[in-house]
Amino acid sequence: DNACTIDKENNMANTSSNGNARYISTEVWLDKTPPSITINADSNGWYSAPITIDVDVYDYPSAGGISDNSGVKSAWYCVTDTEVCDNNWLDYDFGVTFNQGGIYYLHIKAVDFAGNEAIASKRIMLNTNAQIVSPVTPADDGLHTIYNKADELYIVKNTAFSTKYHFHVKDDDIFDTIKTEIRLVSQDNSKHFSQAEVETVPNGLTMREVIFNIPYTIADGTILPDGVYTMYVSLSEVKNDGSKIKSIENVIGCEVVIKRNAPPTPDISAESGTVVIHYPDETLANSLNRSDIKALYKREYKAVVDSQPETNIYKPYTASFPSDDMVVTALYTDMAGNIATASKRIYKSGSGGDDGSIATDGNTATIEESRPANTYYIGTRRDKQTGINSSMLNFLN
Repeated sequence: DNACTIDKENNMANTSSNGNARYISTEVWLDKTPPSITINADSNGWYSAPITIDVDVYDYPSAGGISDNSGVKSAWYCVTDTEVCDNNWLDYDFGVTFNQGGIYYLHIKAVDFAGNEAIASKRIMLNTNAQIVSPVTPADDGLHTIYNKADELYIVKNTAFSTKYHFHVKDDDIFDTIKTEIRLVSQDNSKHFSQAEVETVPNGLTMREVIFNIPYTIADGTILPDGVYTMYVSLSEVKNDGSKIKSIENVIGCEVVIKRNAPPTPDISAESGTVVIHYPDETLANSLNRSDIKALYKREYKAVVDSQPETNIYKPYTASFPSDDMVVTALYTDMAGNIATASKRIYKSGSGGDDGSIATDGNTATIEESRPANTYYIGTRRDKQTGINSSMLNFLN
């Protein structure tokens, strides 16, 4: 009953079913344009896995003001390692996720409601980020420059000007060259730092050892000042095409303590029949006063009582002690083996006499070389500097 006759030549239709003629005329646009596909990735750039690549699929009109777009009906994707799709199409939803490094080709197919089909492909280059899988520690042939160590804390000898360190890296991209940048930065003043770079070439294995030598001087050769330093490590992976990908940036490798100067001189005082020894905080670098650092210092003393040679022995200082007719000597040894000394003549309360002090010059000494700090008695330093008085030998004439 609703039959109508279409006049294709005149683009008209008779809509009457009972013989009465009524004609209408309109324009009909056919959708002959395939959908547009945009894969949001740079085929010449490297990305770090995992990553999700988004795709935009639209069915645009063929020209402005013409509504000949029927709309996208379906979209599919296919991932291969070649430029040719194997027709293993999967429904596309919201992006395609890549979890592992490698070079892939992402293919997208879209069909609109008019049956027009479009296919687009793009190369996706993915990098699997290298990972540091071991602590940063001195290498075996660099241990001779280390005086002491704690948990990820290394104290260099006061005669050392560099140390060889190493750590291990896991990189699934076995053909990459690993470029390592190291910065040793003062915790007291970030302007004080040293740096080094090293490249580790491929060895065909996923596990590689990175070895580098870090100097304890700045670029112009000036010695880094005393203090605690943080070692920062950054890794870049250099591809065969020369592209460089930063995979790790400024992770903390370890801490390093540089200490070339003796600690402050201990202060010995006697009052009300009690001897007290004060071991001052460091003044050269506040980082050295950190509790875990100060715990590595040794505070020792000996109180040699007159006519009691058995008291001539050093022991840890933990608390004040009674005074007597004695000579008290205090040792203050830092974590690098530098020693400051002080001595003082103490008299038992009420015994009278002058409170004579023994002065020290505070020169640096290292335990492993058994060089104690030089000690001078007041009034005799000039004699020690000028040598033996030749008049002492006159009796030989």
